[in-house]
Amino acid sequence: VVDKKTGTTVFTSPALLVNQDVRPGDPVIAVGSYLEMDKIKPGDYRLEVQARDSNQKVSPLRSTDLYVE
Repeated sequence: VVDKKTGTTVFTSPALLVNQDVRPGDPVIAVGSYLEMDKIKPGDYRLEVQARDSNQKVSPLRSTDLYVE
């Protein structure tokens, strides 16, 4: 989670192993995680997500806007 005003990373989740969630032939892996919202102050943020496989091949960075009240 990146603060949109300052560009500062305010939250980083640990890497998640999702091997058990892979379905052969399906390019999508559904993943869920918790954001520690009590540690994030109200404001505008950017949520960034990236995947890496066991061969260290990295997906494009995906992001979406996030507003915390």
